[in-house]
Amino acid sequence: MKLVLLYSPDGFDLDVLENQRDLYGILGCKVIWTDKIFPCDLIVILRANEMTPLKFPEQTPLLFIDYSGQNVLDVFKEVNHNNKRCITSRKEKNIIEDISFGHPFVSLERYSLQLKPLKYEFIHIGNYKKRKQIKLLNQDFIEFINGVSAFVWGKNWPKSSFTKSKYMGPMKPKDVSKTYSQSKYSLGIKHDFQIGTAISGRYWQSTLNGCSLFVEDEYLAKEIPGIYLYGSKINDSRKDIQNKARDYWKNQNNLQLNISRELLAKSNSSLNLIRYCFYKIKGWAYRAYRNLTYGIK
Repeated sequence: MKLVLLYSPDGFDLDVLENQRDLYGILGCKVIWTDKIFPCDLIVILRANEMTPLKFPEQTPLLFIDYSGQNVLDVFKEVNHNNKRCITSRKEKNIIEDISFGHPFVSLERYSLQLKPLKYEFIHIGNYKKRKQIKLLNQDFIEFINGVSAFVWGKNWPKSSFTKSKYMGPMKPKDVSKTYSQSKYSLGIKHDFQIGTAISGRYWQSTLNGCSLFVEDEYLAKEIPGIYLYGSKINDSRKDIQNKARDYWKNQNNLQLNISRELLAKSNSSLNLIRYCFYKIKGWAYRAYRNLTYGIK
């Protein structure tokens, strides 16, 4: 049985991590979450730190997943390795042979629910981001959510700012898809470094549950179903949004599936049972900790 390491030096996005576990489960692999690198059949780099040079085993294939607008693609280009690939959500002019445009695998079975009766018109699910304006609105985000009386979940929001909106506090990750499946419109806001270069988990989790997503930049808005610039008129029904999103993400999942199969076929590593058990237990403990403290992405 093949062993896959999901590597990040500084934590994980739990939704992305769960998707990766589902993918490599489909491929019949054992999976470890880790901040340590050792020989195995495939190392999947979900985050990377330019300040910490990475040393990879020569015979272990590498797959970099650049989705967050951080520096994974830049680190990938600096790594000298004979068997490496990168999937990036950035559209660049200078894409080279071992870099493919696309997104991380998304588990439709885990994250796409049956639509529930409409409960919320406008919602925002996300921790507070210290930004002054959404560029395409020329309006403060809190002003906007108050203007549409949105329901808001997340950590660190200044509660005194909510006048007409309804602040609901943190949300457990397991409740995110359920809330989207009861909502009509989701309000997106990115970190500054993500604007024009990256998507967020809302791009798939909101739309896979029939909830249209308003975004502040045009990046991939015309390509991914259910994504609209603020101020756009939406004619599709919730069911239409969900069906189009399911088709899109099911199709794009083939990219990471196929690349992973190719890389795993090139590996010939032996499983170190003691090391595997140690990091598996560590991964379980870390997952439990993150679920208790993460709140929402």
